[in-house]
Amino acid sequence: MRPQSLRDSLINAADRVLGYPQDAIHFLHVPKTAGSQIKLVARQVNQRRVRNRIRAHEHEIRLLDLPKDQRYFFSTRDPISRFRSAFHWRVTKRGNQPEARWNSGETLAFQHFASANTLAEALFLPDRRGIDAALAMKTIRHTSRNLVDTFTLHGFDLFQRPPIWIIRMENLQDDLAEFLRRIGYTGPFEALGEDPAARRQSYDGAPPLSDLAKQNLRRWYAQDFEFLRGCDAWLEANGASGGQGKAAN
Repeated sequence: MRPQSLRDSLINAADRVLGYPQDAIHFLHVPKTAGSQIKLVARQVNQRRVRNRIRAHEHEIRLLDLPKDQRYFFSTRDPISRFRSAFHWRVTKRGNQPEARWNSGETLAFQHFASANTLAEALFLPDRRGIDAALAMKTIRHTSRNLVDTFTLHGFDLFQRPPIWIIRMENLQDDLAEFLRRIGYTGPFEALGEDPAARRQSYDGAPPLSDLAKQNLRRWYAQDFEFLRGCDAWLEANGASGGQGKAAN
């Protein structure tokens, strides 16, 4: 993540003291849904704007935390793909920041489950291993977080409080372009795209998810799949095409 510019730091400080301006555009950052790429685009937009700037929030900020009359958008990802990415991101402990280090619960979880597949296959087993798997899912950073958690205590009726747009990781470039069109941004932008080096670090040597693992994950993340069904319905009603994409292999 690039450091903030002095202007960004001053604007963020003013937000904390004075509150968000009425024209703010809020990005709700659901973990492991291309947030770093979207924040990169947000910085490019903000460099060319004084008004209608994007406020890119941290993972903890929910829809409930935003002013009710201000605009927002968010990103999504297939829950199975998101789970696998989150698991192996934590296994490899990418980054040297304190938040990238394992907590005591993660240390124990990775002793029990060396891969995303072994963890997912153990879910719902009627023995202690099944209990350990459930505990690991709620202990490992980002596997413990559901897509719908960003809408906790608010509900996710997108038709009652519609976003500007929903950016699907499986449709990243097109959805980014549509979002920028809807906020009236006509300048250039560049997303990171998939980082092959990071993907190799995360997945090389890891077994693919079995049919049993995917079946268990669909059951575990049932609320998220229902949430995505609602997102697809809202997107279709607002002129989008294509669904969330296929689950990861």
